[in-house]
Amino acid sequence: MVRATLVGSLAVCVLTTLTSLAFALEPMRPQLQQAAKPCPRHGSGFIRIPGSETCIRIGGRATTGLDLRSREGDPASRSIAGGRVAVDTRTETGYGPVRTYVRIGAGQR
Repeated sequence: MVRATLVGSLAVCVLTTLTSLAFALEPMRPQLQQAAKPCPRHGSGFIRIPGSETCIRIGGRATTGLDLRSREGDPASRSIAGGRVAVDTRTETGYGPVRTYVRIGAGQR
């Protein structure tokens, strides 16, 4: 009797766990995203982040080249590569506009 109760309880626990996993593994349907709208008052390239009043502009550049100068002990040429990324956000608050600007650069010259 005790053995049957333990086996039954174990079966219920396993079925409950498997049912929970089955619901968790169901594919979620993606919600429709709003298209990003431009923010012309901040300048060209700014778009509004959907669901907020914040406008963002992401930019950057990549450079590459070849240094042909000859130095003692160095090869006659070497490659040059670099780049940078800039993120500019602007939002209106009760105290006035707030701007954040981050620029990260990397490479060698």
